[in-house]
Amino acid sequence: MKQKTGSSRRIGLAALLAGWMGMGAHAALAHGETLTCPEAKPSLNLFIFGDSRTPYYPLAKGRILQAAEDEKPDVIVHVGDMVQSSHERYWRWFDREEGRLRRPGVSFLPVFGNHEARTAEPGSPADPFAPYFARFPELRGSAWYEFRCGPLVVLTLNSEESLAQGDPQRRWLEERLQAPPLAPGEVRIVLMHRPLMTARPTYAHRNAGELIPLFTQAVEEGRLSLVFSGHTHNYERLPLGGKGWSVVSGGGGSETHAFAERLKEDRFIGPEPNFHYLRLKLEAGRAVGEMVRFDLDSEQFEVKDRFRVDPP
Repeated sequence: MKQKTGSSRRIGLAALLAGWMGMGAHAALAHGETLTCPEAKPSLNLFIFGDSRTPYYPLAKGRILQAAEDEKPDVIVHVGDMVQSSHERYWRWFDREEGRLRRPGVSFLPVFGNHEARTAEPGSPADPFAPYFARFPELRGSAWYEFRCGPLVVLTLNSEESLAQGDPQRRWLEERLQAPPLAPGEVRIVLMHRPLMTARPTYAHRNAGELIPLFTQAVEEGRLSLVFSGHTHNYERLPLGGKGWSVVSGGGGSETHAFAERLKEDRFIGPEPNFHYLRLKLEAGRAVGEMVRFDLDSEQFEVKDRFRVDPP
């Protein structure tokens, strides 16, 4: 794989402490950083969730955050909409709640979402990236980045920006996807807040029509395994390239988006609403995932869906 434009940075205690101190205003840079984990392991456990902004359902959000602590994952992924808007009071809420997940030895991977980008509320910063990069200084001003940890390679995108052919982020993405096929034991995933496919079509990324064939080809050629997104406050699992999956995981505790009808390609059949998180275990080139749903009535978690991607 070609060298990345940005320098390699560890997501560790030093970056965490710097984040809480604040870094001042930034504008997103047109390059991708490369981050690494504190300790690379041959197998990894990931905890994935999203859309946990202002909790319409605080019980569900609180239990999901507690599960993120109890499961003791190596990597925690938030697929976006961590806050209601870029206003500092919402980010302070994030600091109090999700902030406890950012502990030494655990990599926390953020994804910039549409609510992080909001600046309409009086008192919001002119630059919505300022509070975002203050919490995540390891990104060094880049809203899209690569993360490497043992068998895991993550390409994180800023889906609030264009991914059309020729745009800087698209060129960066294509360079990564055109890298040599996955090495033995390696799993490559893409994170983006706005999904490729969803039963709420206006919620899909504006360039989804171009991205679906790009990602499908990457999966078929053994260069990509999974795509995770949020934005739609529900759970969807759709096939990608015959061997991979596009998974929507937006059930972190915000208001719910019930479907009148799911996409016919959706492999999930289950109840509504779908407050949930994902477990993803990587071992020997295989990715095994579970959707763990929180039921408001019983106040219990239950695995409601399972999926896997085998080595290419």
